[in-house]
Amino acid sequence: MLRLASLTAALALVGCADSGDEGMIVIGNLAIEGDSCTVGASGGAFVPHGMINWDSNSGYVLTPLVQSRISASIGGGSGGQGSSDPIQRTIFLTSADVKLKAVAAEIEQGGTVMTPAYTKELPPFSVLFSGSVSPNGTTGTILEIMSRANMRELITGTGANPDVQNIRVEVQAEVTMRGTMGGDEVTSSPFHYPISVCTDCVVGTCPTGVESDANPCNPYQDGLLCLAPPP
Repeated sequence: MLRLASLTAALALVGCADSGDEGMIVIGNLAIEGDSCTVGASGGAFVPHGMINWDSNSGYVLTPLVQSRISASIGGGSGGQGSSDPIQRTIFLTSADVKLKAVAAEIEQGGTVMTPAYTKELPPFSVLFSGSVSPNGTTGTILEIMSRANMRELITGTGANPDVQNIRVEVQAEVTMRGTMGGDEVTSSPFHYPISVCTDCVVGTCPTGVESDANPCNPYQDGLLCLAPPP
């Protein structure tokens, strides 16, 4: 498995959100709980850096924890302008704007590792989904932010041959959540999340005694999928 040791700037990145005056923020990318594709509404462990095999049957699934920055009452409390209907101060999530940019690549063949200069920015797009965040509350969400077509475009864009070379592309994803509150639009600050798209990771023949630790949302991402050794 490639280490990307020379790509220090890219590998130093972890999922993070900008600060600002937006109505909500993404705190981090939640780890999946148990054996089903579910996330908690109030938090848990986070995955700071994503990884997905380019032969995945589906795209990269992000599970962001969204926190509302809307107070439960107008004026910040009983001494302010009085309480407000919590439903009117609930954010109803509608979509996420996504930008994907390749910032580095590594290509390996026959023990020789190359790190060509490689950047590629894909056209921005939006993902539709639903959910809600109560005032001052949090909620876990699930959405695909990188499609199979995106992954193949990023890998083949290196000019390398995935049939004979091991390729890894470091991608910076920027995700901005959108919703409505009381008829007005609410957005989050941008959440930046790094993802490695690779031809030689996650999936493989594991040594005897090593069990799979596959992601129940997508076994080809953020885990270890052990295949049976050839007969």
